[in-house]
Amino acid sequence: MRPATYEATKAVIDTSPAVVVSGVLQNVDGVLSVLARRVEPVQLFVRLAAREWR
Repeated sequence: MRPATYEATKAVIDTSPAVVVSGVLQNVDGVLSVLARRVEPVQLFVRLAAREWR
């Protein structure tokens, strides 16, 4: 992710439980990565809650 894209989407990344990332898939020396161009929050239909197992 380029710095300008990160700054524009930082709030979504920091506050969303899940995100959808759109961008270009890159393969450099056998290493796959995504150059993110857009990050959008996923709207969950259920609330996630932590559980304590005893």
